[in-house]
Amino acid sequence: VEYAQDLLKRFGPEKLLWGSDAPFVGHEQVASYAMAIERFRQLLPDLATHRAIGENGYRFYFGE
Repeated sequence: VEYAQDLLKRFGPEKLLWGSDAPFVGHEQVASYAMAIERFRQLLPDLATHRAIGENGYRFYFGE
């Protein structure tokens, strides 16, 4: 939790991406996409932050 809050404080949500599959590639037996999304919600409960980070990912992959 403190790492997520520190990143938000240092860079703001407009500079962050969420890598939902990075934590469990090759370890699907102990982690899942649903678990990654739940962790995201726990770490960053603010909906405006969710939206900003989601939009960053969209722009990264698909442009403006």
